[in-house]
Amino acid sequence: MCEMAKAKGFELALVVLWCNYVPDTWASEKVPDNIMPYDFLDGYIKKLHETFTGFDPIYVISGDTDFATERAKSYYKKASDMLKQLAPQCLQTFHIRGRLDSVPEEFLGNMDFYMYQSGHNAQPENMSMPYTLAQTFYKNYPEKPILNSEPCYEQMGYSHRMYGRFYPYDIRRAGWMSLLSGGCAGIAYGAHGIYSWHRVGQRFGAGLGEGFDAPNSWNDAVKYPGAWDYGYMKYIFRIYGIQSLIPADIIANPSRDIRCAMTPEQEKYLIYVPNNTCVRLTMNPKDFEIVTIDLMTRQVAYPEVGEKKGLHFIGMHRFEQDALVILTKKKKEI
Repeated sequence: MCEMAKAKGFELALVVLWCNYVPDTWASEKVPDNIMPYDFLDGYIKKLHETFTGFDPIYVISGDTDFATERAKSYYKKASDMLKQLAPQCLQTFHIRGRLDSVPEEFLGNMDFYMYQSGHNAQPENMSMPYTLAQTFYKNYPEKPILNSEPCYEQMGYSHRMYGRFYPYDIRRAGWMSLLSGGCAGIAYGAHGIYSWHRVGQRFGAGLGEGFDAPNSWNDAVKYPGAWDYGYMKYIFRIYGIQSLIPADIIANPSRDIRCAMTPEQEKYLIYVPNNTCVRLTMNPKDFEIVTIDLMTRQVAYPEVGEKKGLHFIGMHRFEQDALVILTKKKKEI
């Protein structure tokens, strides 16, 4: 399978220790039968290295984990140190549980980039997680690339058996908020039904973990439209030549949900507007070409730009849902 994936152009990201195999994690406390004895780690890691390092994978040391005790951390530390010695050319990171905003300091030296998980909880207090977690890692940890490894999955039921599901708007919202808030190294996409390879009539463990409603079959999930929205994010980065983004504090609206980032040379600004409003700016955009993109239809419009009460503004668009505003610095006439 790994050979087939590489042949198709995939870069492999292999989880070394999913949290149910490690003691004192949220998952192993629910189902303790699968905990791996610590003495097995040496042989397991060596076999892992012999089998997979030739594919030059990203080794994701932990899977959906918390770090509640020293015993739990000792498993991950051993696995990380061994693979750093055996396969120093392979990138390493940790996949942490939803809404967790910290990684133990002893792991930072081996981590090549940070992954956080904004997750699948639709409670109002958690809807800002795509950008608040990105900001935490951007501001509080040594500088490394950051990505949201698990934004809300398309058509995933809200966690804790709350009624509702995430649809393309929610997927776009989580993605753009992450990318423009410090997590610009990339974004993961998930479709409910794919990770479990669900089939019609198959039982689904809705009571496990955070309690999600059942998925559709995998052959339906593989065609969900949100995947195209995430592909469009990459397209925008490519056609505008964007290699890196820095969060930019130029939005004067009271809501923090409107996210903005700029290129390092400050020649391009991207503003994500999840709900239609007049966007007020603390900078004068007169030297920029400005377009607004309807992220649902990908239609493009030129917005009204003006000044009122000492603040510059970009006027409301006429689209139905969320929009991306792109400011590109005008070329100086020779």
